[in-house]
Amino acid sequence: MLMKKIFTLIVLSFISFATMAQWTMQSTAFATAARGIKYISVVDSNTVWATAYDGANTANNIQEFTKTTNGGTTWTPYVIAGYSAYGISMISAVDNNNAWIPAYNATSGGGVILRTSDGGTTWNPQTTATFTAPNGFPNVAHFWNVDTGFCMGDPNDGYFELYTTVNGGTNWTRVPSVNIPAPVAGEYGVTGYYSVVGSTIWFSTNKSHIYKSDDYGHTWTLLTVPIATGKQFAIKFRSLNDGIIRMNESPYSAYITHDGGTTWNLISFFGNWYYNDYCYVPGTTSTWVSVGADATTPFMGISYSTDDGLNWTNFASMDTTQHLAVAFADHKSGWSGAFNNYGSDGIFKHYGSTFVLDTCASFYSDFSQSSDTVYLTVSPLVNFTDESIPAATSWAWDFGDGGTATTANPSHTFSSTGTYIVQLIAHHGSCVDTTTSTVEVLYASAIEDNQLNVNVYPNPASDVLYVEGLPIGEYSVEWIATDGRVIASTRCNESTLLNTENIGNGLYILRISNDKINFRKAVVIRHN
Repeated sequence: MLMKKIFTLIVLSFISFATMAQWTMQSTAFATAARGIKYISVVDSNTVWATAYDGANTANNIQEFTKTTNGGTTWTPYVIAGYSAYGISMISAVDNNNAWIPAYNATSGGGVILRTSDGGTTWNPQTTATFTAPNGFPNVAHFWNVDTGFCMGDPNDGYFELYTTVNGGTNWTRVPSVNIPAPVAGEYGVTGYYSVVGSTIWFSTNKSHIYKSDDYGHTWTLLTVPIATGKQFAIKFRSLNDGIIRMNESPYSAYITHDGGTTWNLISFFGNWYYNDYCYVPGTTSTWVSVGADATTPFMGISYSTDDGLNWTNFASMDTTQHLAVAFADHKSGWSGAFNNYGSDGIFKHYGSTFVLDTCASFYSDFSQSSDTVYLTVSPLVNFTDESIPAATSWAWDFGDGGTATTANPSHTFSSTGTYIVQLIAHHGSCVDTTTSTVEVLYASAIEDNQLNVNVYPNPASDVLYVEGLPIGEYSVEWIATDGRVIASTRCNESTLLNTENIGNGLYILRISNDKINFRKAVVIRHN
């Protein structure tokens, strides 16, 4: 139930010019003045959807959006009928006709996913994503195409309300709690604060956490970030490994990761990195654009960085307008949302050669696998499917046990127990990218977690961890990092105390197993 920070329109005493270098003013065409752009969903260089808010009275929830299908030459505004009590969290569009909006009831709680399939003229509720009041609150919806999507809401019934769909939202399936790390007390998501690259999703919370899924939202892991608990932070990834997070309040600290979010390093940046919004510029190596709307300090304008946020350069003459949201389609075309103060404005379009195209920047390798866990006594065969974007032209697979393959979609039979790191090196012409996953091979189909009554405490743990309730026997104990590496191992019996002094801070999977038992538990290590 946390809303992204938004700014009030402040009438300025200077005039915004229609054209500033490579930014051109366009009209959002809203009938009412002071409509600010809250969220932009770019389909391509022609089709863009953008939601609005009331910049004169930010407490007044409106249900308005605008859309262009010709690169912004003309924008058409719309009002969503029948949901006057609702606020709009964001919008996700896949083409000119199909878009989804997560909307929350600002009075009684609860929410709904709305879909249009006729370009925004009519919107229909998708009732199988229930978001039941009073705790239901949808923050995010994202679709990869007209069929495949996910949505995220605040904890309801004790765990985050996450859904997936394979038919455009006609049927949403809630992700079971066993597939989602439990939230801490008072933990929530933030409207529109998420990022997607391929099948991987990240969303941020107000408790120093990122939830991450690499399978279109079906299973989730928990990552911890070096931002103080209770603070909101935006999250944007440009690849499966590289992303930036930034606090949306003072001191506006920013951090970068190069391992998918496992570790983060502070960005000590130079220049004006505006804090209202920022985005990656697709098709570039490491270019980002930021926008600012603080007319009081003042700190408003548009800037860009070509080195992953280290150095920022202002676009000239853009500091006379409050800029609210930003998104790019490619290295040439992008939009910065503003307020429609003058009747012919409301949004700015960038088109030009400011940014250098890197033909390999948008290529990333990815794959899916038929199973994460197989058994030698049942069927140790795993099928792998290349999902690289754009489509790869050659493949080099390493299955972690000495086996290799060079086809797009190989199958591999494992012959020994263990945890194997599977690597794909994919090529698209001269472009190359590498990604990995893990396969767990057990001897026999064992008693699984949900059939056991095992108590693991405390969690988070510091120097010791107690394990009670295992069936009598000897067990192998493994600490598995979020990237699949086994970082420590030992042995224990059915009731034991584990020494965790030498386990570093972070999230791990504790696996305790033998030929009959396979117990796994997410454990956070937090040394004081």
